[in-house]
Amino acid sequence: MWFFWQTTNCGLAIIHNVWIRTIMTDVQHIAKKIGQRRLAERLGVGVTAVNNAVQRDKVFPASWYPIVKEACEEVELACPMEAFRWREPKQEDAA
Repeated sequence: MWFFWQTTNCGLAIIHNVWIRTIMTDVQHIAKKIGQRRLAERLGVGVTAVNNAVQRDKVFPASWYPIVKEACEEVELACPMEAFRWREPKQEDAA
């Protein structure tokens, strides 16, 4: 059963894996280029918080976007929106 699912959906799996790797690369690249300690100082958080975002979460919190974006601009580095965890809008119940 697993083999059948993999072979019929392999195109989607490849796209998903490339997308995930791109996001991880962006977050890791940003943290490496700017420096985790420097990011932590600018964000007013501990280095552990930045390290957790990079290593465990693979995305930055959305609230960090303005500061990270500014830091990226200073070193002429792309700051993709996909590198941040954005909230989905609440779905209102149709009454």
